[in-house]
Amino acid sequence: MEKASRGQLEELDRILPEDYGISVGALMEAAGYQVADFLRQEFSSGVKIAVICGRGYNGADGLVAARRLFSWGFEVEVFTPFDEEELSDTVVEKLEALKALDQSVVARDFPSASIYVDALIGYGMKGDLREPVESAAEKINDWSAETISIDVPTGLDIEAGTLDRNCVRPDYTVTFGALKASMTHQNSGEIYVADIGIPPQALDKVGLDSPDFFTQVSLVDIRDFE
Repeated sequence: MEKASRGQLEELDRILPEDYGISVGALMEAAGYQVADFLRQEFSSGVKIAVICGRGYNGADGLVAARRLFSWGFEVEVFTPFDEEELSDTVVEKLEALKALDQSVVARDFPSASIYVDALIGYGMKGDLREPVESAAEKINDWSAETISIDVPTGLDIEAGTLDRNCVRPDYTVTFGALKASMTHQNSGEIYVADIGIPPQALDKVGLDSPDFFTQVSLVDIRDFE
């Protein structure tokens, strides 16, 4: 399966709103839904899920997933290691939407859970992890729980192919639109590629093949195509 480079992904992020009228917010809603639906299919609503969010787009995807799961009756807590003034406007917007459902969903301290959702850093990770993300990633790894990374495991630099010493070690990764460079089962667990509405024309424009499997299903286990 073809893998996308950071440059191709950055170009996609630029052209989708400019050339195809697909906003970042729409992509986040689709991405968060896919993660939440994966969790709904894999786990019972009786488990507790903790979504650990960064301050950028990856964190916003996690908050959308948390909102969906909460609406479906799951026990969910979200936590961010950042102060609210450090969060992007998009993350604050998604956080407020979740708080509107129930303020108690937002944890003050790092929560314990049966399942962790790693929504700290996506494909934009470069170099080594820095605080406070490094400590949050370390805590995710320290708990004996199943872990799902959103898009790319936190601590994997897809361009350099390097792993931070505290890189999140997920059991599963739900990635969006295309498999990312340097992702393997060894560093990303079981990998699923989700359709979030990226048009084939946009993929073609950045030099990526449009996946045929999205004509049949919206979430694909890449082991079926290896």
